[in-house]
Amino acid sequence: MTPHIEEIKTRITHTETPRRLLEAKLHEAIRRAREQIAVREGLELEGKE
Repeated sequence: MTPHIEEIKTRITHTETPRRLLEAKLHEAIRRAREQIAVREGLELEGKE
């Protein structure tokens, strides 16, 4: 392969992996936040009954 293609592949590899990690962390944070909201709403509903 030409050096240009190798450079592009390397650049994609180095930028894609951190991006995927950030996306995974973001999705995990959103999931945890939704769980906390559900728990709080459940506690509020129990208090009203």
